[in-house]
Parts: sequence; structure tokens; C-alpha cells
Amino acid sequence: MGASLTILRPFGEEDGGEDEVVQFVDRSTDFVLETQDPLTGGLAKWVDNSTDPLHTYLGLGGLALAGWPELRPFNPAINVTERSVPRRRGSSGGAK
Repeated sequence: MGASLTILRPFGEEDGGEDEVVQFVDRSTDFVLETQDPLTGGLAKWVDNSTDPLHTYLGLGGLALAGWPELRPFNPAINVTERSVPRRRGSSGGAK
């Protein structure tokens, strides 16, 4: 959902602008961090559920979109870090 909102940018000046975006990002970040398992560090779909690789990956992507300083910039259109984008564009599709 965060990636879709990043791409579509639904929050305009007339909709509350920057304040609404900041509040949404803060609430989303809080939710993602609440799903973290304190023992394994993974992220779950819901609070108090088991963590799994998919939701850990997507949660980290969402935190990167929110500007989490420890994470690399994330490209929501192709679901990878910006660091990976040049390699993907230059890739011939075969294994190297």
C-alpha cells in the first residue's frame, strides 16, 4: 500500500498536503514496527502474528519508503532498492 501511495501521490495540497503525508507515514511506520518479533527481528502481517520472509521484506521496503535512515532508498515501482536499478536495466536477463 505504501508503494502504491508513493507512486500515485494521492495527498495533494488541498487534501492537507504535507501534514497528512507525515501523519500517514508516522502511523504506518509505527504499525510496521509493532509487528516486529523481538526475538527474531522479522516482521509479520499483523501484530502478534508469526513473522515471515514476505512481510519482513515488504515491511523493510515500506520503512525505506518512509525514509528510515538505516535503509537504502527503495524503488516502489519495481520493488527493489535504488542500488539494484542500474543492474536490472543493464541486465540481459541471463545469469552472470
